[in-house]
Amino acid sequence: MPFFDFALQVLAWLICVPLALLLLIFIAEVVAGLAAQGSGHDSMQPLPDAVIVMPAHNEAGGLGACLTALKPVVPGDVRILVVADNCGDATADIARDAGVEVIERSDATNRGKGFALAFARDHLSAAPPECVIILDADCIPIGDSVNELRRGIARWRTPVQSTNLLRADLNAKPMVQISNFAFLVKNLIRQRGAGRIGRVAILGGTGMALPWDLFVEAPLASSDLVEDLSLGIYAVRADRAPRFVEVARVESAAAEGASALTQRTRWEHGFVSTASKRAIPLVLEGLGKGSLSRFWMGCHLCVPPLAMLCGLAGAGTVLLGLIALLTGIYAPVALLALLLLLVLGLILVVWLREGRPYLAGGALMRIPLYLLWKVPIYLKLFGRRESEWKRTGRPGE
Repeated sequence: MPFFDFALQVLAWLICVPLALLLLIFIAEVVAGLAAQGSGHDSMQPLPDAVIVMPAHNEAGGLGACLTALKPVVPGDVRILVVADNCGDATADIARDAGVEVIERSDATNRGKGFALAFARDHLSAAPPECVIILDADCIPIGDSVNELRRGIARWRTPVQSTNLLRADLNAKPMVQISNFAFLVKNLIRQRGAGRIGRVAILGGTGMALPWDLFVEAPLASSDLVEDLSLGIYAVRADRAPRFVEVARVESAAAEGASALTQRTRWEHGFVSTASKRAIPLVLEGLGKGSLSRFWMGCHLCVPPLAMLCGLAGAGTVLLGLIALLTGIYAPVALLALLLLLVLGLILVVWLREGRPYLAGGALMRIPLYLLWKVPIYLKLFGRRESEWKRTGRPGE
């Protein structure tokens, strides 16, 4: 075999194998997550004392309505603590008028949700609760979700994550519907799968609860763009892997337009940055310590967001096809193309099974445009990568 052909063949497998592994991890989680979980916990243990901590930065526009909707679904023995963080509006006054506990923080240098949570921890430490439930200022728990999270804490004594979804709206713009559907895949289907395969959940920043003894030790005070993801990694390394409580659910309205792009840029850049540093070490730790939760958390982190995964696999397939034409070696391109088709088929199955309330059939056809819409996010990874926390605009702002 000529050296040039041999080098191209090696290159083809070097392209194929990593992408194939990422696709296989995604496939495993989706297949495992397609069956629904059981209903609730029947724990006979008393519900732990709980406080809902709600970080709020300039939320005057929607906080009043959020707290009005929140009160009927929050049990009477659960406190609500609003952290008015670096606010330049009436957030604190609105929260007080709603009858909830409020603390105010002003620190122009140390900005971000992590600092707000650390501030709340300091406030609560004088009379700490048994668990802390973290809820964003635009999220509403559904039904008995608050108590379901408390039952999860009582049962496992580890962090627990609810199903965190964007509110279904088939009248929204196609890009918003596709984003809502992508959230469903990530925050419901893949969460189920990760729980079944690796006995681990991915903390999502809202609708999550932590036992006080872990919350008090956690490295919260940082400007980490994905403080929730880092908190989950901390818990896994403390051998207290988060668990998924599917029957608990929180919902929020999807951001639109520039706000949506800002939100996705912040989260995806933060995810990629964190994953690039911690995914492989977690995989190796899991193998070395025999820890399934560490191993699968690392595997999960290796998989980029869905649009990026499909884009990389598609580009890889095209490149491998060109190499195949030059060398006559078709196995790498055939393997990658097959796995990519399987991923696309599973996405269709998810849509048929659970996604139609979130994504209309006509909007489904615009997924290629959604991938193009996200190209600027990915290009910034190689240049102006997002490194500072920015508040996401709320619908209507």
